[in-house]
Amino acid sequence: MDRGTLEKVVEKLQGRADIEILERGQERKGILYRLGMKMAGRSVNPEVYYTKVKEDGKKKKLIVVKKDDATKEYENIKDIHKEITSDCKLRLPTPKLIFSEDNIVVTEEVAGCSLSELLFIRNLFLGPRQEELERFMENLGKGLSAFHNSTASKDKINISDKIREVIEDIEDVLPKRIKDKLEEIELEPVMVPETYIHGDTTMRNIIWNGKEPGLIDWADSSYGCPLDDINYLQNCLYKRDRTCFRTDLKRLGEIFKESYKDSVKFETSNHIITTSKLKFLLQKIKRKPSKIEENFYKKQIISAIDSLNLD
Repeated sequence: MDRGTLEKVVEKLQGRADIEILERGQERKGILYRLGMKMAGRSVNPEVYYTKVKEDGKKKKLIVVKKDDATKEYENIKDIHKEITSDCKLRLPTPKLIFSEDNIVVTEEVAGCSLSELLFIRNLFLGPRQEELERFMENLGKGLSAFHNSTASKDKINISDKIREVIEDIEDVLPKRIKDKLEEIELEPVMVPETYIHGDTTMRNIIWNGKEPGLIDWADSSYGCPLDDINYLQNCLYKRDRTCFRTDLKRLGEIFKESYKDSVKFETSNHIITTSKLKFLLQKIKRKPSKIEENFYKKQIISAIDSLNLD
């Protein structure tokens, strides 16, 4: 979003009687804050404004987004609510609208603390204990499985076919070692039901309000392979494990995965999980990541292939 548009938004906010601008974004934060946010895996977003709503005097954040993105997310959430059943305990919080004009929407930030923020706080020797985070991840696994159970369709996805399609697309960029290892495995049909998926289960989109876990930012949600949501979050946790010295992220990822497997209604054997992980990692290579990320994914691909060979 261009700077001129953001300036107009600020003018609109300053003109409202019920809102007082306290601070402009996160641009004035010091180097320690920025370093901490980077370690926690959260970007410093210049499109956030700290404000005070004069009625209750509480400090809140306002988020500026494009109307097209906001509309898409709202429509997706509306469709999801038609599908999910009452036993689904996963929260789908919707941001409160402040105003909308042209192609701009301003909303309040959803109440709660993101997983990224929790990890940053723990690096400062504050925040919840490891055991509390483990219970949170266990509940998140149960909530996401209930969501997938509620939205499962009769259509099936053959993960092995998806792997073959991706290999064809990226064959030129795969190193010989990975090509040789891929030829060693026999890709038998691995079927999972097609469900509604979030599509972007990064740590910044997972919200903790002290009770039930929640997921925000449903703009990229659609029907697809449910295990992509699992692999997406586990991938984020594994990548950030070295920077969160007070939190065992790999353990959190395993607790989340096992809780999901115990609660979901379709088969999730280790073979199915590993096959879906291989598909996910190959798709990451297809999206042309940075060199550091590419090397990380390649190591994970080799590990997944070795696990499938052991099966």
